[in-house]
Amino acid sequence: MRKIFTLVLFFLLNVNFILAQSTIVSPHGKNMKFRCETCHTASDWHKVNRAGFNHDQTGFILTGSHKRAACADCHQSLIFNKVGTVCSDCHTDIHKGELGARCEECHNTRNWENRAEMYNRHNEMNFPLVGAHANLDCASCHKNEQQRQFANTPTECVGCHLQTFMTTLSPKHQQAGFDTRCENCHLPNKSNWKGAAFEHTAAFPLTGGHSGLECADCHSGGFSVSAGNCYACHQTDYEKTTEPAHKKFGFPTVCERCHNGVTWLDAQFDHVTESNGFELQGAHATIQCIDCHVNNQLSGLPRDCFGCHQNNFTAVQDPNHVTANFSHECLDCHTQNAWSPSSFDHSQTSFPLTG
Repeated sequence: MRKIFTLVLFFLLNVNFILAQSTIVSPHGKNMKFRCETCHTASDWHKVNRAGFNHDQTGFILTGSHKRAACADCHQSLIFNKVGTVCSDCHTDIHKGELGARCEECHNTRNWENRAEMYNRHNEMNFPLVGAHANLDCASCHKNEQQRQFANTPTECVGCHLQTFMTTLSPKHQQAGFDTRCENCHLPNKSNWKGAAFEHTAAFPLTGGHSGLECADCHSGGFSVSAGNCYACHQTDYEKTTEPAHKKFGFPTVCERCHNGVTWLDAQFDHVTESNGFELQGAHATIQCIDCHVNNQLSGLPRDCFGCHQNNFTAVQDPNHVTANFSHECLDCHTQNAWSPSSFDHSQTSFPLTG
């Protein structure tokens, strides 16, 4: 009897054990395919052996910051297969869908602020980052965007630089009526606004002395200067010049008749035409106008040598021209290149030098 009772008790205990086991449900869900001992130990069920679990076998390889994240950071529920595998499942799209759902096209798992990849991504759009733009922080251009929504940022220069355009004084862009397409003068690959490549009108090319000037040097009062009219800009230079006095001499106001566009010096005045045939030869060709036109005298000047060089004639003592009664025709002995050496021909006198 006792033996039968023992067998019945043993049977009942096993049935209870089997029934108890059948009521245990895994907290990770029914589809958990990994064995418990992969992560847990018999000594402490709550101490998880994370190193023993190979996340690669789930089909979602942990890289970058995901490797350092705690399981609960991604798995809010113990049912681990109820978690998304795309970025937006865990990470709020602060761009609100304007850049698409594929975060990995701009970001990586190491860092959201991966500037090198963002730079390359930017260059695939219609606004490549070159010149000064390549060194800017994103917020420098996208400073008015809320929640990092970038799609509304203008791609035209004036969209960001209108204030610069309006306040530029040298030259005054707004007053000059310049085109707001900044790239017409400023090259996008430059590091600053300086060195603008404005193409001056073909009617007045900037050459010679004009090539190195700032716009404001000529356009101090605006941009309505008549192209090619030197006097319009250089009237003050014309009127103040005293050697020779242009205004008193009545010189033409067509500056280019004597001057070139490189320098005011080395003027080429056509003395033959302007003086009815008095050509400047020899030493006369290199002296200043006022050397002959003393006190800016224009009319009544002698056209023969003695008329200008009488003082030279009377001052000479070796030989004494006055005592010797030399001819006033200076060219009989001298040339226009210099007074010395002279070429007096004694054979033309009543006492030829012979023997």
